[in-house]
Amino acid sequence: MKQYESKKADAATIALARKAAVLALLGAAIAVPSLSGASAMTLKANPESLASKVEVMGATGMRPDTQPEPLERATPKYPPRALEISREGWVVVELDIDEYGRPLNPEIVARSDSSLFNASAKSAIRKFRFKPATLDGKAVPVSGKRYKVVYALK
Repeated sequence: MKQYESKKADAATIALARKAAVLALLGAAIAVPSLSGASAMTLKANPESLASKVEVMGATGMRPDTQPEPLERATPKYPPRALEISREGWVVVELDIDEYGRPLNPEIVARSDSSLFNASAKSAIRKFRFKPATLDGKAVPVSGKRYKVVYALK
């Protein structure tokens, strides 16, 4: 019975962390309280501090009038293997965004010492949808948008 309760608590903690990560992607650090001894997670992203390189695709050095803004976000999942070994880490994902607001070509441009989080971060970013960047009032594709996703156990 105790093992079942522990698994139930772990699942509840992970569910809370996933919900909190939606808010965390807005730049807020969210701590999820521990339930019955299960580890809690904090995920955060601060795209504003990483957005300085955004350029209109195909026009080197030209910046859009407005930056792309997330309309739909996906919650990054804490990789099960990282949970098993209590690994923390972070990744910076750089992507292009087309004129329809779809993310393209997500690539890891920096990371902590572990690659365990790469797939999770890229998968979440691929599910985002954006209000497109504009130039002279028209939607334009951009390159160089960056998101930093931090995975931490509390």
